[in-house]
Amino acid sequence: MQAVTSNWQQVYNFLNQNMRNTGINYKLTSKILLASEEIFVNIASYAYPKSLGNVNIKYDYNPNDFKVGIQFIDEGTPFDPTSFLNFNTSKDISERRIGGLGIFMVKKTMDTMEYFYESGKNNLIISKIINSEVLSYGNK
Repeated sequence: MQAVTSNWQQVYNFLNQNMRNTGINYKLTSKILLASEEIFVNIASYAYPKSLGNVNIKYDYNPNDFKVGIQFIDEGTPFDPTSFLNFNTSKDISERRIGGLGIFMVKKTMDTMEYFYESGKNNLIISKIINSEVLSYGNK
């Protein structure tokens, strides 16, 4: 799919449906979707500075270890968000540097964030371990 912010709704629908099929509740689904939106919008906004490009998104649920993983693959400018320094929330807002709050939020929301660059492609995998209490989508 083309990496443009207007395609977020398609990504949202894809991920939301997969999480519904997995049985993840609304509260956890919302957190995972928020982290996924941050990653997708960053790719759409920064990965292809001089042209349009694509992003491939994969959803994986492993019932053996109760782990949900979402992989973002793009051929844009190499960027490893896992090496981005943590955002300093203790400073006054006027003293904070611009950028990094979204990556900080993703790191705090998800259990793991893994990055690798392979065959000219950025690969970012965010994952969340879930437990049986969140496996009932209708409960808020």
